[in-house]
Amino acid sequence: MRQLADDGCAVMLSSHLMSETALIADHVVIIGRGRLLADTTVEDFTREAGGGGVNIVTGEPAKLRSLLAGPDVTITSSSAGELLVAGRDAREIGTIAALHGVPVYELTPQAVSLETSFMDLTRDVVEYQSAPAGTARKAA
Repeated sequence: MRQLADDGCAVMLSSHLMSETALIADHVVIIGRGRLLADTTVEDFTREAGGGGVNIVTGEPAKLRSLLAGPDVTITSSSAGELLVAGRDAREIGTIAALHGVPVYELTPQAVSLETSFMDLTRDVVEYQSAPAGTARKAA
């Protein structure tokens, strides 16, 4: 199927196996309870659903934080010398750091799987959900 798509053919796949879908699909359409929940590229869907971000390890976190700050940028820190930046991609961050002489030891885009993104989006719109063991669900 991937080869057909690469050759320019339109391929439509209906599946709940997101790990396999992620290997094949470029674009996803997600429907829950008869409503369109998403119609976007796999890349945009996983980025928007998971927030993603870029993990950075640097010797100058305070300086890099101030250089990367902006209106649509969120920067958090989990430890000294480490930043998690949302709102800028790895290429942009690397360029800014290089232009200002800030050493970067690690620059890792944080990805969320298609399956995790799908489950987060559809959690409240699935028709059938399992209940914890020992609890009974009443019929509506």
